[in-house]
This record gives sequence, structure tokens and C-alpha cells, in this order.
Amino acid sequence: MEDLSRAAAIHYEALNTPAPTGEQQSRLNIFGISLRFRFDRTGAIESLDQSIEAYSKALGQSSLQQPQRVFIMNNLAGRLANCYKRFGSIGDLERSIALSNQALKLLPLDSLHLRPILKNLGSRLSSLFEEKGSEEALNRAVECASEALKLTPPNHPDGVACLSYFAALLVRQYKRTGSIEDLDHAIEVAKEALEATHLSHADRTSQLKELKFLLSHRSRRNMSIADITQYVEVNDELIKLIPTDHPDRASWLTDLGIALYTRFGQTKLVKDIDRAIQILDNVIHLTPSDDPIRTFRLGELSAFLAGRYSAILVTTKDTPDRAQLRFADKETSVLESLCGSLNLKPIRLQVQTRQEVLSQLPASAIFHLAGHGYSDATELSRSSLLLEDWQKNPLTMAHLHDLRLNQKGLFLAYLSACSTGANRAKDLGDEGINLISA
Repeated sequence: MEDLSRAAAIHYEALNTPAPTGEQQSRLNIFGISLRFRFDRTGAIESLDQSIEAYSKALGQSSLQQPQRVFIMNNLAGRLANCYKRFGSIGDLERSIALSNQALKLLPLDSLHLRPILKNLGSRLSSLFEEKGSEEALNRAVECASEALKLTPPNHPDGVACLSYFAALLVRQYKRTGSIEDLDHAIEVAKEALEATHLSHADRTSQLKELKFLLSHRSRRNMSIADITQYVEVNDELIKLIPTDHPDRASWLTDLGIALYTRFGQTKLVKDIDRAIQILDNVIHLTPSDDPIRTFRLGELSAFLAGRYSAILVTTKDTPDRAQLRFADKETSVLESLCGSLNLKPIRLQVQTRQEVLSQLPASAIFHLAGHGYSDATELSRSSLLLEDWQKNPLTMAHLHDLRLNQKGLFLAYLSACSTGANRAKDLGDEGINLISA
């Protein structure tokens, strides 16, 4: 500290010594730098003010040439930005931005100083956007960050920070515009930043939070399994990184449970709904009984439970090449109306094909069919339920047996269809082998 003060004193004394114009400008610049170092160490406002004064005097010299003019402009812009951060003066911020823009115009395109000036300018423009809500400032900040990133060499120590900052700006831009193109761009850069960041890096948590925000918005728009799956993965890692007493832990666990339930709605993977219920159950146990959010979480858990215990209702009133079942729709409607009282989610299939039924059965608690069945006298495994596509794709006993539905903790199948309990094989007449037993 004493050395810094002594250096500043020596530079001040040199300023008062007669010197040619060019040398005087150089002395002013060096004096400003020494004062900047003292301010950085001590936070003394006097040093900051003197530094700004020195740079301003040097910049005011009409004979100042390149590249010295650019260096002084950049140094003065930095000190004005310090003033803004300390006192919140928008005038200082705007003057800093103007100086940086002037410096950029004076630099050649291959200058090594271009990247740091662009990076700092982008940061100051972002601050101006926060202060004034200027869309022009935000767009220009994104441009500067993008250009700085392009000028950053591979494996540069500052590379990850540049990527992360660029991603953060794109998040702001998306929040401002709501544009799907901005959202896609932000996700692309956020993923790139995360991949470039070491697992133990201090910034990884904030990067995960931003990517989580972006993926949640896009997955709600397109319901893409890929986005929902990555959202689940990001949540999983984020929860592992934060301490158990983190104030947002319960909220993020709830988000994870909802994401798993959403994915279950598309994939019917029982492990997703089971994990979603387990997570919400644990969160509720940790939520105080007088916390208003407990009611919301109880409602989510109730929905999850109802989703797991669903009733698949299939009605084949007009089966190809079979007699019409006039009351099948009415039978199914009555059952559908009863599901609510049993805390069951009724799923009435509109597409009644083998593939659709087989995809729904593993995640259901009840299966009800009002339709036709067929018992094969020569090969019992070919006995089948007659759906819309039964002539080309019969849903056979073998298909049902392969699902291992009898190994589920809770499952009831009610086949309101002819021949489903029949066994026409002469050699196996006393065996309970039929569609119901599958």
C-alpha cells in the first residue's frame, strides 16, 4: 500500500516538471493508472476522482495520437464505469459507453485490444438496459458479447466466462422478446457454456439455473420429450450441487417432480411417476403445516397419485366384421363417471389399436374393455381382443402375457367381451388358460 502511494506521489511530482507535450500526455496516463491501482486496493474515492481527472486531461490534448488515444479512452471509460457502480450515476455510465464506442472505431480489426473493449462495452450496455429498459442497449450488448466471443481463442482462460456471460445476455433478450428464435439461441449457447465448465466450477450452479429456466419455457411450448428429459437431468444435477438447507431446494425438488410427471404423461414410464410421487411426498414432509405452499404441493401430489392410478377404458362398439354392440358406449360412460369418486383418472382411448392399448396398460391400475373377444381352439396364445385393427394386428394372449401385468402391485382388468374367459382347446379344457388369466 505504501508503494502505491509513493508511486502516485512520484508521478504527481513528475507532472509538475516541464516536459514536451507528448511526454506530458504519457505522464498523465501513467499517473491515472497508478491512481487506479490505489483505488482498486483501497476503494478511496479521492483516488478514483484524481484518476478520472488525469485521464480527461490527457485525452484533451489535441496532439494525442494513436494508439495512445485509444488506451486513454479505454482507461477513462473503465474509471467512469467504476463511478457508476459506486454511485449509480447513469451519466457516468453513458459517458463510459460513448468512450468505448469511440475507442472501437479507432482500433484496427486485428487489434488484440478489440476483444476486451467489446467485452467491457457489452457489460456496460447491459447495465444501461437494466437502468432504462432500452431494447437498443440490450441488442447492442448481445452483439458486443457475440463479437468478443468470436475473438476469444480456443482454450482461452476467459473462454468459459465469455460463453456464460453471452448466455446470460441471451436469457435477458428472450425474457424481453419472448421469441422462440431467441429462446433456441439462448439454449444452444447455455448448453455450450455448461459443457465447457468443469463440474466443480463455481459458476456451474448459476449456469444450470439459467438452462433450467430456458428448458422449462421451451418444453412448455413444444412438450418435447428431449427438452423435458434434459430439464430433468439439469434439475437432478442442480439439486446435487446445492446444500440440503438451501432455501430453494424444496421448490426445485417440486419442479423436478412435476417434470417427471409431465414426462410420464407422454412415455408412461412407471419409474417416472413413482419417483415423482416419492419426491413430492418427501417435500411435503419437509414443508411446515402452516406454510401456504403446502396446499399447492398437496394438490400436486394428489394429481400425481390420480395419474398413476388411471383407468384405461376401451369401447369397440363397431368392430370390423363383428356385430355392433349398441350399449357398449353407455357402459363405458357409466364407468367413466365413477372414476372420480375412486380417485382414478379415466383415460378413454380414442385410437383403439393394439399399439395404443399396449402402450397404455403398463401405467394403468384398471383396464376395462367393452367389445369382442376371440378364443383360438388350436393355439391358446393366439386368442385375442378384437380392436379396430384386429384383422392385421390382433392383441393376443401372448402380447398381454409379455406385459407381466400380474406382477404389478395393483391391477384389475375387466373384459366385458365374449370368449375372453373361454378355453376351447380340447386337451386343456380343465385348465384356467384364457385371455383373463393373461
